[in-house]
Amino acid sequence: MTSQPAIAPRHSAALHAEVRRQLDALIAQIGASAPAPAHAGAGASQTARAAHAAALDQLNAYRAQLDRELENLENAAEWDVFTIALYGETNAGKSTIIETLRILLGEPGKQEERARFQALAQDTRLDEPALESQEQASEQLARDIQQARAAQDAAQQQRAEARTVAHQELASLQQQWQARQQALGWWQKIMRWFRPLPEALGLAQATRNLEALLSTQAQAEERETAEIAALDLRLAAAVAHQRDSLSRHAALAELQDGAIIGQGHADFTRAARRYEFAANGQKFALIDVPGIEGKEAEVLANIQDAIRQAHAVLYITPKAAPPNQGDGDAPGTLEKIADHLSDQAEVWSVFNKRITNPLALQGAALTDPDEARGLLELETQLRAQLGSSYRDTISISALPAFYAVADCLLPGSSAYRARAKFRAAMTPEQLLEKSNMHAFCRFISIDLCQGYREKIRQANTGKINAALLRGQQLLQDISNQLAQAASGLAKQAANDRRELDAICTSTEKHLCTASHDVLENERIQLRRRIHDDIDQNIGNDAFKRKLRRHTEDSGAALAQALTAAVTPILAAYQQQLEQLAQRSAMQTEHMLVQALPQRFHPALPPVDLKFHLRRNISTVSLASTLGGAALLAWNPAGWILAAIGAATLALSLYNSVRGFLSTSHRQAQQRQAADDNISRMFGTLTESLDEQMETLAQEIRQASEPVRSRLDAPVQSVRLIRNAMQQAHDGIAGLRRRLP
Repeated sequence: MTSQPAIAPRHSAALHAEVRRQLDALIAQIGASAPAPAHAGAGASQTARAAHAAALDQLNAYRAQLDRELENLENAAEWDVFTIALYGETNAGKSTIIETLRILLGEPGKQEERARFQALAQDTRLDEPALESQEQASEQLARDIQQARAAQDAAQQQRAEARTVAHQELASLQQQWQARQQALGWWQKIMRWFRPLPEALGLAQATRNLEALLSTQAQAEERETAEIAALDLRLAAAVAHQRDSLSRHAALAELQDGAIIGQGHADFTRAARRYEFAANGQKFALIDVPGIEGKEAEVLANIQDAIRQAHAVLYITPKAAPPNQGDGDAPGTLEKIADHLSDQAEVWSVFNKRITNPLALQGAALTDPDEARGLLELETQLRAQLGSSYRDTISISALPAFYAVADCLLPGSSAYRARAKFRAAMTPEQLLEKSNMHAFCRFISIDLCQGYREKIRQANTGKINAALLRGQQLLQDISNQLAQAASGLAKQAANDRRELDAICTSTEKHLCTASHDVLENERIQLRRRIHDDIDQNIGNDAFKRKLRRHTEDSGAALAQALTAAVTPILAAYQQQLEQLAQRSAMQTEHMLVQALPQRFHPALPPVDLKFHLRRNISTVSLASTLGGAALLAWNPAGWILAAIGAATLALSLYNSVRGFLSTSHRQAQQRQAADDNISRMFGTLTESLDEQMETLAQEIRQASEPVRSRLDAPVQSVRLIRNAMQQAHDGIAGLRRRLP
């Protein structure tokens, strides 16, 4: 057998599409190989076609599911840039590692952010004390305005009271003056033109006082309003300045080092983010993958897309211990790792030790003996889950390394203060060395990227191979289950065939015994009737006539008696066959339910072989056809008349009997002649009956063959489906061998 060429070039973005095309062709080829008409009849052929259709339903559903998986891989596949995914639990420090690497390796996006930060922060004092001072100034202005408005309200109240008093005094003087005018005589009225009365003078003075009061109050209100307006302007300016400062502060916060790092809150990273690098002569990309804990369902698609892109995966963990396992109700981290990373070509674990105090870096080694033992257990479990794709463990502490390189931080922030604490204890270079970040940078940018083109090919084709392998294993599992079910059905069919043979044999014996009993009974009755006539002293001619008549009557009675004897036996035979077929169908259904799952896989449709069996095994019609065929083969009237005719001709041998013989001698001769003819006739009838029994037995067995073939139909159906699954399995195995 010659080997077939590889499906596509070793480095080809068309590989996924070509695999999908070949998979479609494989399923189409299986679909085109429909079963030929069966020799056992149209029913069995229909059952075979139904089984073939059931197999195609399963295979087409499987093909659609695998096609979607390959399409997802195709959409995510990266063929040019070596891509590394940082994967792990929520709050494991993935973003901290990536941010530190972005700074150390000069990731272009990070360099741009730092340049914008420095430009925005230049000549701008936006530390926390400055922002607090601005906020305090605004709050003081607001309090001053509030106090000024309160003072103005109080002054207005006092001025209102003064106006009320002045108005009341003026009103009182006006009343007094009006009363005085009414009391004046005519001489006094003339004299008041030359010398005003005291009341008039007082009223004029009160009026001038009120006008002066109103003018003074108006001036005071105008002055107070102007002061409050000035305060409002100052407050508005202060608030605008504060907002501008906060806006610039927020802009700086988004641009500062560590902006992508969460603050310990679950699900801070909701979408996978990709960062491109060019360092040490290598081009590669890092993907910050959302955490696999927390609200994982909301980010699962992002996790899966990132994993599909990756050519290597770094499992980041903050614990020097094996990942936790599930409790049965929900998968643990270990089960998620096995599920997410089983298709990866290269997986490393990175222990990101949490260090928040520089004193923890004073030791000779980053990890202590207990942590070293825990990491060995972690490696053992990951290697057991991932096999040869798992490589090794690297230990780092990303947070001190970040503080060593983070120069663009908001003054007064928690990161700013923590950086000062670490840098007071060690130089940035010492922090990078003690945290193993220098070695990790070399690992990422040099060691891991070596031979990246071959690694890209292995990773991409490995994912295709893994998808095909899962399908191949699924089809093998289905094939094995079907083979086991077929084996059980074959045993049942063999038992049913033996029972069918026993029914046929028993029926043949019953038919033979009942027919011979009828024949013997009729022989006895015929002999008794003719002997009764001989005892009446009849002549030879009368004897011959009566013998013929009794013989003919006996033939008719015998035909009826034989039919009456055979019919219930055949009816019982028919009933036994119906019961056998029905019992076999029920046992088949029960066995299929026990042997096969409702679904072979969640992505595949339900398995409904019972429907095809019920539809294609019509037990009653089969048995009725069989009974009718047997009765048509059983036609006693013809062969009985033929046998009687042969026996009647034998009376000519006794025509020489003479009438001169004595009565007793004549009667003895007549009895002898009757017995000889009856014996000869029933001997012939017995031979004919035996021949008819043989023919009837052959007809019974021949007519039961459709039942026999229907008993084998479930086995053949399951085997046909199993063969289709095995053919698909072998075809996919061939596809896997041809991957580049």
